[in-house]
Amino acid sequence: MDQAHSIVQFLRGQPLLALAIGAIVLSVIGGLFPQRALLGRLVRGTATLGLVAAFGLTVAQVARLNGGIDVALPEVGCPRRP
Repeated sequence: MDQAHSIVQFLRGQPLLALAIGAIVLSVIGGLFPQRALLGRLVRGTATLGLVAAFGLTVAQVARLNGGIDVALPEVGCPRRP
């Protein structure tokens, strides 16, 4: 039980990892439904959107930390990192 608590504490500090893990779990759950089931397609679609969101946020985070492309980021509201 203590190990589960420490995993939850770690994931609270890593929201992108938590989002990706949650999307993968949703994808597996959606895969358990038959191919034509509406609920299965909805769950898998939600999981795909979660993975795309995690990927997009990761790319934005890496771009923000990389000093070479700071020119484009102030336009979308991300402050320049020192």
